[in-house]
Amino acid sequence: MGTTKYEAAVPAALELAGVAPAHCAISAVSFQGLTVTTADGRPAKLAVIDADGNVLDAGRDVENAAFKVAVEAYRNFLMGSGHLRVLAKPPGSGMPQI
Repeated sequence: MGTTKYEAAVPAALELAGVAPAHCAISAVSFQGLTVTTADGRPAKLAVIDADGNVLDAGRDVENAAFKVAVEAYRNFLMGSGHLRVLAKPPGSGMPQI
């Protein structure tokens, strides 16, 4: 008597309809975090830009922080813990709570 091996069909990527930026792609892998690429596939950086167009911060640290905040917010939602806001800010920055 043999065993039968079943393989689940797993999509290579899940596309989110209606939320894609116009000139880049943003992807996430649970063990790698966020990755940003241009429309033609070249590496890009995630940045925080103020209302005047100044780049306040950019790069891997921003990508890691954005990913961790999103994951923590989702975990809080799943646990029903009532924490609807998750904040990441520089230590000792004195920045106000949002």
